[in-house]
Amino acid sequence: MRQAGEEVVSFAVGEPDAPPPESAKLAATEVIQDNATGYTVNQGLVELRQSIAEKFKQDQGLIYEPDQILITSGAKQAIYSLLVALCDEGDEVLLFSPFYPSYPEQLRLCGAIPVIINTRPEDNFQPTRPEIKKAITEKTVGMIVNSPNNPTGTVYDHRAIEAISKSALEHDLWVISDEIYEKIIYPPSFHISPAQHSPEMADRTLMVNGFSKAFAMTGWRLGYCAGPAEVITAANLLQSHTTSNAATISQRAALAVMEKEPEYGSVVASELAKERELMLKLLANIPGISVHPSSGAFYLWLRYLVPSGSPYADSLALANYLLENHGVALVPGSAFGCEGYLRLSYSVERGLLEDGCRRLKKGLEQILG
Repeated sequence: MRQAGEEVVSFAVGEPDAPPPESAKLAATEVIQDNATGYTVNQGLVELRQSIAEKFKQDQGLIYEPDQILITSGAKQAIYSLLVALCDEGDEVLLFSPFYPSYPEQLRLCGAIPVIINTRPEDNFQPTRPEIKKAITEKTVGMIVNSPNNPTGTVYDHRAIEAISKSALEHDLWVISDEIYEKIIYPPSFHISPAQHSPEMADRTLMVNGFSKAFAMTGWRLGYCAGPAEVITAANLLQSHTTSNAATISQRAALAVMEKEPEYGSVVASELAKERELMLKLLANIPGISVHPSSGAFYLWLRYLVPSGSPYADSLALANYLLENHGVALVPGSAFGCEGYLRLSYSVERGLLEDGCRRLKKGLEQILG
């Protein structure tokens, strides 16, 4: 539509509306100018892995050696490599709906079976112990956890982490903890990882993180995972036969950020908090919708109620209607395994955010009012 000259405001893209850190840009330029762009060790620069190990120690009290950390081409690659390392054909892995769309597809790619547990708004879209236990079978090998959550913005509390951890310990399960939005949290909420529950949970948790969100380095494609050495070694072996090392330029840039601007994420989160408040204000009082009060990431999870028999009960149909008739793009809840919802990213320049919300309000009032 944009290529055809039409104006479209997009609330669909999951990336911060912020520039990457200056230290990253400077380091990348220097690497290129110095022709220092050859391969690194497949597992990633040891200096970067040491820096990430120090980050885990300072932020979460977790101790990892450099050989327990793998640098990957984005957090998504880290998750897939871990799944291939952990899963055999027919193994089951628990997912909590709404979920990031790549989780079930990556499981299917490696022959495993996604088992969906539907979370509820009354539980703040967090899993409960009874629901987890009900889904576990003799084929279950693990679960994927995502907090702060995409798409709901929920930050898992102590009760949810306890439910996940006790279930994993009781049934000998692995937990892949996707913590890519860890630094983007709004007080009074705070981040807790399953690995912080106990030493025993740290031994069965695979931590996944990266530089895309907090450091606004989405296109640099740099992530990492950490956990027991035998699993990280297996994931590293897979990486050696797929991508080899993550991009050298991005690794050097990330190292510079870790050394010179480690708190850049708080700057990004501070700006996103303002955009969040503005969008909540602009979406208030639209008939037929309710907005989940997110406490992390940069998404609002919008529930809508359509008249009986409406063609827009299907979230994809509603998203297409809003795009084609009102020039506003967002993501249907069906993409996250949850009908009746839309996901909006508020990481948008203020003027566009205001314009997009006006378009959205007009479109929703026409069919929900």
